[in-house]
Amino acid sequence: MKRQLKKNWWYIGINGLVAVIAGLVALFLPEESTNLFIRILGGIAVAGGLVLIVIDMNNRQLQKAWGIWFAQGIALVLPGILFLVAPKLVLSLVFTILGIWAVMAGLFHIYTVFSLREVFRNYIMSLLNGVLMLAIGILLIGRPVNVASTITAVIGIFLLIYGVWQIYMAFRIRRELKNWQDPEILE
Repeated sequence: MKRQLKKNWWYIGINGLVAVIAGLVALFLPEESTNLFIRILGGIAVAGGLVLIVIDMNNRQLQKAWGIWFAQGIALVLPGILFLVAPKLVLSLVFTILGIWAVMAGLFHIYTVFSLREVFRNYIMSLLNGVLMLAIGILLIGRPVNVASTITAVIGIFLLIYGVWQIYMAFRIRRELKNWQDPEILE
């Protein structure tokens, strides 16, 4: 392991540098980063769907069973195009659906707490949990793109911390193993 680290310490540093750059982009351009990520997913879906369609068309020409991969290809291409063309709409739909779920879960939780408050000793904390879930749901429904941008910014902060740590570790490994001699080479 030490031999590999001594030879490839720079790889850890490059990994950290990429994480720092991605973190800065996500932190300072959260909406653009989120849209780019959705577009990348869309491109992957379209490419994968087209490959499935081509394979299925080839199967048809070879008079093999065909149709299922064509359907799977269409099922990938159509949403993939939507991801490419309208990433904000996709974000809005996803976070709105999550918001609706959170509102329903919060309301159900609040109802359950009130129904069973005699059973629970500390039902106030459970009630606050339900209210928090309800508030998060309303926020997700009302401002889905802003929520996505905030999540992207938080990921950016994480990437910055991770990247700086990786760069630090790369140089520390380099320094610590600079004079280390492999026992196998000494024999």
